[in-house]
Amino acid sequence: SDGCLFVIMSQTHIDLNNPLMREYAVVCLRTLSQGNPSIQDQIRRLQMVEVSNTTELAQMGVDAAKLESLMLERKANNNTNTTSNNDIKQQNEQQKHQQENQQNDKVSQAPVVSEPPPPQKDKKTAPEGGAGT
Repeated sequence: SDGCLFVIMSQTHIDLNNPLMREYAVVCLRTLSQGNPSIQDQIRRLQMVEVSNTTELAQMGVDAAKLESLMLERKANNNTNTTSNNDIKQQNEQQKHQQENQQNDKVSQAPVVSEPPPPQKDKKTAPEGGAGT
């Protein structure tokens, strides 16, 4: 499946003779990766090697060297953001566990209260002196 993925990804370039090919490739990649952790992991592990200085980029007025430096800068920023995001996730997990432990401590320290006795019914007593006064 590795070869298949890279063949499809190679079609994500701009082709002036077949302009929809890129869109077909993007839809195909999305469909393949939905619910497929293996494909998602392969895509996640991809790394940029270089930006090719093609005639298409030149015609659009894009300087490949500048584009490559921008992409490398963005990659460096993403790596630092990923590290800080992981730190934040760990801190959130620690706070969550501390809150759960505090709640468990409160429950275990709560005094045990017994249920109150059921209310007593009023007993009607017969008048003194008998029933026939």
